[in-house]
Amino acid sequence: MTSKEQYMHDHFFNPLDEPKPMGVDLLGNALIEHDEVYQTAEGVFLISELSKPQKEMAKAMKLRKVEL
Repeated sequence: MTSKEQYMHDHFFNPLDEPKPMGVDLLGNALIEHDEVYQTAEGVFLISELSKPQKEMAKAMKLRKVEL
């Protein structure tokens, strides 16, 4: 890669490098590719947006943790 190509890559937006949107979870949080979620029969919950008690409840309910 030339220095000009490297500069363009480092300083300008490239839509191909951005994560792919995957919709929303059951609480309305935006999901993107490679997010970790708890899987339920009705849909998914984004783990990073859950509070500590919600995460503990998900573990107690034995929800599966998956990556989009």
